[in-house]
Amino acid sequence: MRLGFALPNIGPLGSPDAVTTVATRAEALGYDSLWTIERLLYPVQPQSPYPGTPDGTLPEPYKHCLDPLETLTFAAAQTKRVGLGTSVIDMLYYSPVMLARRLSTLDVLSNGRLRFGMGLGWSKDEFDAAGASWRERGARAAEGEMPEQGMAHEVVPGGMPGTGASITTGGWVSRDHVPSGWNTDRAEPSADTMGGP
Repeated sequence: MRLGFALPNIGPLGSPDAVTTVATRAEALGYDSLWTIERLLYPVQPQSPYPGTPDGTLPEPYKHCLDPLETLTFAAAQTKRVGLGTSVIDMLYYSPVMLARRLSTLDVLSNGRLRFGMGLGWSKDEFDAAGASWRERGARAAEGEMPEQGMAHEVVPGGMPGTGASITTGGWVSRDHVPSGWNTDRAEPSADTMGGP
């Protein structure tokens, strides 16, 4: 079994000192990987309930969230071996080619340690803020408008060949797509989180 550890990129612990401490200590203790999450914003009057709490409210720590890729890049500079993962990036908030470039840069600078988890997202507020279409999110993902397209075409910094980052789909998804990985605060996947009946 391989165990990963969450980097403190959310809440009051999200700071350079905390990220450095957690990253270096996790690597020294032999953890397999370090993970970040993505929250684009903390809506004052949310249009979509948060699926991770019974009442639909966002946890208070989500009011402060460091960018997941920049946090991993910072951690990569502090470590040598531990894997660096996103759990998950909401892929439709980004241009596929620009995101592929950022991911490829992180993968190259970390010597191939990137583990990229991607999902569709659930917050209409975040879709609106990112200029992404809420109504077309499933169709865009089904069409393959994903960062792996850019990575497959070697869209990497300066034309260098990529190192082949691990790509995982996940999060709350449709019934037509089962995630290829599981990374959560729950003991096991449920029908609600895996898109089942």
